[in-house]
Amino acid sequence: SSAPSANENSSTPSFSISLMISIVSFKRSPPGTHSSPERRSVTVTGSRRGLEISTQSTGFVLAIDSVTFRSLAAGATAIHFLGGTFTSSITLANFEDTSVGANVSAAALNPASRISMFAHYGVRTNTAYENDPGSLVHWEAGPYPGCAVTKNVGLGQPYSTISAGVAALPTTLTGHSCVVIRDTTTYSGDLVLVEGFTNNGSSITIRGDAALAGRPSVRMGFVIYNASVNIANIDVVPDVGLNTGIFVSSPNVTISSVSVIDPSGRYLVAGIVLSSWTTVSYTSVTVNNFSAAAIWLPGSTMTTVAYSTAVNNSDSRPALFLDGASSNTITGVVAINQAIAGCNAVRIDNGNYNNVSLSSFTASSGGCSAFRLYSSSFNTVAQSFLLGSSRGADLNNSAFNTISFSTAVGNSSQGLYGLGADSNTATQSYFQGGNVGAYWDAGSNDNTLSLSTMVGSGLAGLYIDITASSNIVTRSYMRGFTHGLSIDNSNFNAISLSTMIGTSQYGFSASAASSNTVTQSYMLGAQHGARLFSNSNGNIISQSTMATGVANFAGLYISGSASNTVTGSLITNPMGYGAWLETNANYNTISQSTMAGGSSYVPLYIL
Repeated sequence: SSAPSANENSSTPSFSISLMISIVSFKRSPPGTHSSPERRSVTVTGSRRGLEISTQSTGFVLAIDSVTFRSLAAGATAIHFLGGTFTSSITLANFEDTSVGANVSAAALNPASRISMFAHYGVRTNTAYENDPGSLVHWEAGPYPGCAVTKNVGLGQPYSTISAGVAALPTTLTGHSCVVIRDTTTYSGDLVLVEGFTNNGSSITIRGDAALAGRPSVRMGFVIYNASVNIANIDVVPDVGLNTGIFVSSPNVTISSVSVIDPSGRYLVAGIVLSSWTTVSYTSVTVNNFSAAAIWLPGSTMTTVAYSTAVNNSDSRPALFLDGASSNTITGVVAINQAIAGCNAVRIDNGNYNNVSLSSFTASSGGCSAFRLYSSSFNTVAQSFLLGSSRGADLNNSAFNTISFSTAVGNSSQGLYGLGADSNTATQSYFQGGNVGAYWDAGSNDNTLSLSTMVGSGLAGLYIDITASSNIVTRSYMRGFTHGLSIDNSNFNAISLSTMIGTSQYGFSASAASSNTVTQSYMLGAQHGARLFSNSNGNIISQSTMATGVANFAGLYISGSASNTVTGSLITNPMGYGAWLETNANYNTISQSTMAGGSSYVPLYIL
């Protein structure tokens, strides 16, 4: 039986075949050209083998289009190759009913063959019904779940590159449109550019097939100039120098389950650059160039980075960089900067109203802070862990920020540091530093520390220094190697309902500090319990306990300071003086208080 003639192609003929159909009966091209036989809109019924294809000469090309196999002999083979080497495509093959035993038999083909089955359908389609021990038949995957349009990419699929799949999408979307990568191949030289689509209320998804054991790898990365694009289940691994792995300039872009991996330091700027109204989740970004951030938000707003990892090795950019970025959400993020020279794990510059939660930031070495705010306000950090080689959290020229339910540790310097930092709040948190637990430096005013613990291994639990004024500490615990709390050259600070312990010197120390108040608090020192020294004037201590247990020291020591008031307090040292005033300690008042000294000392010693 022969193929239908050309004038029959306008209809769909139906004929029964009881004998073998051999390719040798198909029409050949003119001499000097390759043969390209075709089957168009054919229905095959009744035979034991629907199409039987024999070995052909070199250069022969087989393409079959629109063939239906219906009511074949029971257990029949629809397409049977007798041997040879074929690189062929079969499109719109319909294995319509259960009469088909094997849809394609490729057992006799040379291993160099490849048979691509495109747009196949019917109850006997796909690999479950093939006879293909050499895996030479490649079946185009069907529509991806949830996608109105699917363009399949990969071996045996219609598109060999991701860019080709994107280009095949309708420019005006008719529904959720997907480019699905159906293998775990590395795609080299394929920069995936998405632009020029009219969304029409829908979106584009580019993703690796979730059913595969691994993920495809893209070398040149992605540039997204179109809104409403999703990237999922893909690895981005550069093999040449590039600025970024994924660059996003449009809103409503989602990146999920993606790994950006750059161990050789090929990214010069960042692994991922994000615009506004974008989301990154369950994604890992690792870059190794000394100038590159892992994730960079330049001027971004309303962007979310969630449950992801950002790792870099840069002395100039943090792992996660919010640069002039406001109203973003960072949650469940692990950020690590491994640079020896040092930089921050996370930095917010000129950014406001950002929310950080449930995250862990680490600056491994080089004398940097895990988390740094510069000229940034109204940001929040909650339930997070900040570990810096120098500082845990660094607030520089920043105001109205809040840290809560968090831990900040600075291995060499401070757990919490503020310079020119105003009206910030830290509550229910733990701050530990190799030097000072928490440090309000010059010009840090009107800050509040509450319900928190501050531990300094080298100096003080809390250090308020150089014109840092009008700060509040309440219901907190401060312990330092020298002082629990040290206030130097700072005024109008208020401490209440707190504990201050100095393990080698003073529980509370004020030097050139005036008009500060300590209320309902406990001060314990290895030398003096509390010390007012060097022109610390007009301070008030009330309803508090000042204690030590060391000979030749006092519960309260005042030297060179005047007009201070102690009232309603307990001043005690069972091994030395209760209170000790000396050298220009003038116009000080102790009232309604108990002073107790050791048996060989006086309760109040004025020298």
